[in-house]
Amino acid sequence: MHAWSDGDVPHYVTSNTSIAQAYAELLLAFFRDRARLQPVDEPFYIVELGAGSGRFSYHLLKALITLCEQAMLPAADFVYVMTDFVEDTLVFWEAHPRFIPLIERGIVDTAFFDAEKSTGLYLRKSKKTIDINSLSQPLIVIANYFFDSIPQELFYIDGGSVQNVLIEAEQQEETEYTTAKEALEKLAFKYVYEEAGVPSFKDPVQNLILKEYQATLQNSHLLFPHTGLDCISRLQALSSQGLMLITADKGYHRIDELHNLQAPSIIKHGSFSLSSNYHAFKEHCSRLGGRALFTKHPHAHIEIGCLLYVKDAEEYNETQLAYIHNINDFGPDEYFTIKKHLDKHAAYLSVKEMYAFLRLSGCDARLFQQFIPRFRARKQEFTEEERYTFLQMAATAWEGYYPIGENEDLAFDIATLLHELGFYTEALSFFLLSQQLYGKTTDLLYNTVTSYIALGNIGQAKLLLHEILQLAPGSKEALELLEAMAGLE
Repeated sequence: MHAWSDGDVPHYVTSNTSIAQAYAELLLAFFRDRARLQPVDEPFYIVELGAGSGRFSYHLLKALITLCEQAMLPAADFVYVMTDFVEDTLVFWEAHPRFIPLIERGIVDTAFFDAEKSTGLYLRKSKKTIDINSLSQPLIVIANYFFDSIPQELFYIDGGSVQNVLIEAEQQEETEYTTAKEALEKLAFKYVYEEAGVPSFKDPVQNLILKEYQATLQNSHLLFPHTGLDCISRLQALSSQGLMLITADKGYHRIDELHNLQAPSIIKHGSFSLSSNYHAFKEHCSRLGGRALFTKHPHAHIEIGCLLYVKDAEEYNETQLAYIHNINDFGPDEYFTIKKHLDKHAAYLSVKEMYAFLRLSGCDARLFQQFIPRFRARKQEFTEEERYTFLQMAATAWEGYYPIGENEDLAFDIATLLHELGFYTEALSFFLLSQQLYGKTTDLLYNTVTSYIALGNIGQAKLLLHEILQLAPGSKEALELLEAMAGLE
């Protein structure tokens, strides 16, 4: 989990409340289309591939449960299955306080899944096995930053000829490394070309797509997502009604983007990753009678696609409309562009502007924490209404916060500003949350003392001051406060 909490693996672009809300709208629309086209008395199974820290999963579940309640659809009509192939990651999710209530309600389950090998899913909590044709509803698959980090084939295509491109790796320095991360950073890569002819895959549709690339591309290095397409085909076989795939990644989906491509750069951020060839996924889906939805304009940060591997895909009107409104017209890619702008200009925003951006984000916890120093600088300008709005937004941001052990202590930051705004009781609640996540420190206890004093609870303040003296014997601030409160209760 340190890979995410320490920031080695960038994940905010696909783990914020904005993208979760957009996906939730897509899923609700798909539920409605299915209810209209072919109602079945069976829950939808939503499988997230490589769910990572679990932060996106939590945001999406929170948004989807709320939407279902608003649409008067029972949350029990879906099961969200978080997958990975690392046991420690599965155990972390299963013990996370945000997921335990959802697991107990049967809304969340976990499963081991290997993108290269797995042909079914064993749900660890319900002990249910999903294998070929087990489901009567289409399987729903979510894959964020997934296809870029599993094996791909690399070919060089020019003038109708195809070369297989292999890779060699070597350490740049003869040094012993204490961690895999250090060794990874020092790896250098070199591509090696070999004449191989057109390869043959087991899937005839993949062969047709590659032959089309061979006939049309010139002077191009082509990443071909053979493993990703095989993975989707194996998952599609689990339902008699097909599959819906929602996916986000860096990549491309238009054929004109594939011409004259240079050899791909291998990105190292705690792992290896490459761009995703979503054009191949589009072709694969279309040739199997489905419908692939991608934006009509170029993306700035991430591609987001919705692929309907279902019969009569054109009739899924609500799903297509939801994609247009929540992804194409203004979606997570545009939100992230705004977020990058805010990173540079947050120090110049007014209180009303910060509230507006927070509402746009769905009160994203990371954005809220980023604004706290600016709120503190403008606190003297708060109207009474803005003061209470901050209290409300602090509660909403915390409800959507999914802790993974980062250094930044959101609860403490909220608590100190609530105290400065005169919300002493609420500040105490957040000081307690901080203590639960990060333990007792003299700084935390001292700030808690000030809230108790402001509320007139001198007895509790004295108890905490004695705790401070146990942690930091001789603390001048604690001794002075105890002396000042002598005889007071």
